[in-house]
Amino acid sequence: LECRLIETVELGAHTQYIGEILDAKVDENCFGENGRPDLARIRPFLYDAFGLGYHAVGERIGDAFSAGRRFLPR
Repeated sequence: LECRLIETVELGAHTQYIGEILDAKVDENCFGENGRPDLARIRPFLYDAFGLGYHAVGERIGDAFSAGRRFLPR
């Protein structure tokens, strides 16, 4: 990511950096057959600040904008 620093905030023993994303670069082999980023090829991971560990992103569990419809009042 190419970013521009907007603000630096001192938070006790930590520093928070607030920025604006200007550009993103992706390796060509991270795109799927449809030309869009493919999570299986990218293999992103998450940092768990409370558990002090890293976790892999899991399997697809539903479709965007429709999976939660069953919870809406009828």
